[in-house]
Amino acid sequence: MSYRTIAAALALDSVTAGERLVAFSLASFADSEHQAFPGDPAAAARAGLSRSRYLAARKQLVGRGLVAVADVGGGRGRWSTLTLEFASSGPWLEGRINPGLFQAVLSYSRARGPARLLLAGLGALANEDREVVGLTTEEIRVAAGLADSTYRRARAALLSAGEVVVDGCSGGRGNTNQWRLIDPRALPGVPSALPQES
Repeated sequence: MSYRTIAAALALDSVTAGERLVAFSLASFADSEHQAFPGDPAAAARAGLSRSRYLAARKQLVGRGLVAVADVGGGRGRWSTLTLEFASSGPWLEGRINPGLFQAVLSYSRARGPARLLLAGLGALANEDREVVGLTTEEIRVAAGLADSTYRRARAALLSAGEVVVDGCSGGRGNTNQWRLIDPRALPGVPSALPQES
């Protein structure tokens, strides 16, 4: 997993929610050369998308020059090699990245859509204690790629699902809250693992 690739995925601008989910998924598989070799089922599962929606969003990223297919896979067990061009050109989110929690969230959470984007963003920004501190609502919202109203709905969904806890909730774009993520593997009803092949 590459810190720099995750930082670039968090800084992506002007992409759809589906494209961002695919970029997050691919970043969680990427090596230090910004290449990923995931099977489509595993990458779609980490994106929280059906295989067809994953492939459609990936095709859009390829069409925009943000992802390149370096080697087209074929046959059983032979997957495409993808180069994450967005990680080579930047920009990159500055600051600490928690790749292990980012990957765990994408691998185990049942959150979908904007809630999944917010949870993945929080996972990437969290410290070793699964806490996000010192960041404004605006900084978190931008890293997740969410509009303000969508952010508020995603936040409410995560809180009601018990996937996050917010301490000292003061709200507002310029205010900081302390978020604590629940280990996604400890939530009730979570499968032992989503497909993990790479």
